[in-house]
Amino acid sequence: MAEFVLESVIGNLNSLVQKELGLLLGFDQDLERLGSLFSTIKATLEDAEEKQFSNRSIKDWLGKLKDAAHILDDIIDECGYETLGLEYQSDKVQCSCLSSFHPKHVVFRYKIVKKMQRISERLKEIASERTGFHLDVMVPERSGVIERPQTTSSLSEPQVYGRKENKKQIVQFLVADASHFEDLSVYPIVGLEDVCCVTDDNFVSILSEKIHHLSDNRRSRSSSEEANSIQLHKVKSLRTHISPYHHKTAKLSTHVLKCYSLRVLHCQPINELSSSIDHLKHLRYLNLSQGEFTTLPESLCKLWNLHILKLDNCYRLQRLPNSLIFLKALQQLSLNGCDSLLSLPPHIRKLTSLTRLTTYFIGYKRGLHLAELGALKLKGDLHIRHMGKVKSIMDAKDANMSSKQLNKLWLSWDRNEESKLQENVKEILEELKPDTQQLECLGVKGYKGVHFPQWMSSPSLKCLTDLKLEDCENCSQLPLLGKLPSLKKLRIDNMIYLKYLYEECYDGGVDFKALESLILVYLPSLIRLSRNDEENIFPQLSSLQIIECPKLLKVSRGFQFLTHLKELSIKSCREVEGLHTALQNMTSLRSLYLRDLPMLEFLPDCFGNLPLLHELTIWKCSKLKCLPTSLSLSSLEWLHIYDCPELEKRCESKTGEDWPKIAHIPHRRIGAQYART
Repeated sequence: MAEFVLESVIGNLNSLVQKELGLLLGFDQDLERLGSLFSTIKATLEDAEEKQFSNRSIKDWLGKLKDAAHILDDIIDECGYETLGLEYQSDKVQCSCLSSFHPKHVVFRYKIVKKMQRISERLKEIASERTGFHLDVMVPERSGVIERPQTTSSLSEPQVYGRKENKKQIVQFLVADASHFEDLSVYPIVGLEDVCCVTDDNFVSILSEKIHHLSDNRRSRSSSEEANSIQLHKVKSLRTHISPYHHKTAKLSTHVLKCYSLRVLHCQPINELSSSIDHLKHLRYLNLSQGEFTTLPESLCKLWNLHILKLDNCYRLQRLPNSLIFLKALQQLSLNGCDSLLSLPPHIRKLTSLTRLTTYFIGYKRGLHLAELGALKLKGDLHIRHMGKVKSIMDAKDANMSSKQLNKLWLSWDRNEESKLQENVKEILEELKPDTQQLECLGVKGYKGVHFPQWMSSPSLKCLTDLKLEDCENCSQLPLLGKLPSLKKLRIDNMIYLKYLYEECYDGGVDFKALESLILVYLPSLIRLSRNDEENIFPQLSSLQIIECPKLLKVSRGFQFLTHLKELSIKSCREVEGLHTALQNMTSLRSLYLRDLPMLEFLPDCFGNLPLLHELTIWKCSKLKCLPTSLSLSSLEWLHIYDCPELEKRCESKTGEDWPKIAHIPHRRIGAQYART
């Protein structure tokens, strides 16, 4: 591990030199000497790493070197933090940078020079010790990452993770899986002695003071803050603290807020974020997800080094500090599930490093327009809300959506008069065309136009796998989706004028060739899936849900070719005459769910032709009075019947008239009664 620490420190030293901060702060000569010293030490590190397992003194020496390097890294980071702070403040008021003679800045320069001098002396002492180890100078023939030697360990714990494990697997283990094991309470990582996971209060006292990365995964928590803080006052150099979502607490422990070297802080859900959060000036990653706070302190916006801020599922959060736009190092802002949040701080474009923004709220006021997104190089997922507030076509064009590398895009209009009166709505949506080569998921909700834009039908959407169209009430036709080569999931919800899912003329090809899941919800005018009843459609469809589509099942046309369908769910449909014929051809069906079908009087006698049917659920079908005879020939494993009074009576154990038809089914729940054969 030592060479990785040194690589990081050397990189930060070089950054200081390039910015001439050492000259301005008064320790430029110290930087030069440290750079030379580290280069000399680095040349012997490979040999030291190999010999540490047979020579305890070398291992101790490497530990001292790592500790000193971490201290130096904090000092360097503090310099960068102070510089960024002055730079960001200059955006608000005119002030000079490090040349300022403000007493506060003079005191900082004095303190930082003293710290640099002390650590320089300490590193000289450590460097001089290495001469007694007779380490060989390694000159690698390659450039780049140094190969790591094989390591061993005498640890006796029953479960140990080594260096060869993938980093993601280790992190997943620490934050999730570790808490499920009964035989370990402290988890070391072989070769990474400064990484630890704790799952039991009884073991907090054995934690090493040298731990830099800690996962607190205890399943039960003591009522005392002292126990809950895992004696963090002992672990002064902690860089990573992960405390997953097992428990809620009112606020962060004061001991956590005194871990001044923290780079990564993943909190359990809290009710309030302390204004002292700005003491953690080295933070790069802050996860406050599932917190129950309504606001965040302005002091959060002094974390100049912060790269990632996660606020997912903070459902009570109502606003963000306006000063958030001064966190110019911020790269990711995640706001999924923040249902009470109505706006972002104005002028979000000032977050020039931002590459991931999960949610953007459009507003009428200056600094809240859609054009604020124009200069941001966004990628990943983006939900744009309040689309009805887009002022003009030019505002949409200035958002520059086609330049962004988005994988998922969700556009939503509100249900209000503003959205209904929006002019040029189709042209606005046309200008929001994303990079079609990147887009995998697309959602449009509340769109008020009559027609969809051309780009939504483009075959260039070759990566699109998931499409949702909801509350597009004025549209009578869908985009031409049949030729999208990768579309696997399609949901259409509340389009009251839609008659056909697919209206294209048959050209001899296969349409919807990749579609696996289709959900149709509240489509009162929908008559058929395909206007032309073509055969080469939905060849891979395995799951179909039909909810509140009263005309679709009145006739069976369009269902006869769904031979690969495995799951069929029909809810709240009044006319279901066509169900009887449709079921006969669904020979791959494994699950059938029928709910709230008030006109369903009988089921088709075709269950003997459904050899794979595994589960049948019948719920709130009040007119259904009996089961078909062929049910006794089926291979059903599960039968559920709820809120069907007459049918439940006929299925009573041993006495009901339909009991012989279902007696062979292993798992039966009739009404409130569960039985197993």
